[in-house]
Amino acid sequence: MTDMKILAKVLFDRIEWQNVPDPVTINDMTKYIADAIRHLYTMTGRALLFSESMFTLDENGIYTEFSADLPLDEREYVILSAQIAFLRKVQSSVDDLTSYTTDAMSITHGDKPYANLQQTITDLESMRRSIWYKMGRYHLL
Repeated sequence: MTDMKILAKVLFDRIEWQNVPDPVTINDMTKYIADAIRHLYTMTGRALLFSESMFTLDENGIYTEFSADLPLDEREYVILSAQIAFLRKVQSSVDDLTSYTTDAMSITHGDKPYANLQQTITDLESMRRSIWYKMGRYHLL
């Protein structure tokens, strides 16, 4: 069993200082973890082995466990995938922030809290790619 709340806590710890337009909770992070697990199974060619019934949800519909025991490299891949998805969502919510000027005032640097977001996403994708190549059991057949 993989405890999804533990993975969500790790994800939350990695993104908690990121400026976001809406507050997020660890429970929100479990949804990103679930999507990242689906992504992992697709990328590793195990889509036919995956089933939604592998997830355990509590009475509030929050993901709590995944029936498979993910090895360390797969857990890190899942966390990075979830972090990338989260940051892409933040990026899409603020992609229209710009600097502008009117007759009455000038607003500059409205996009500065998010200026380095694309570079962060690129760096995380590079880390995820590095982990992928170390999981030779899936792509060196």
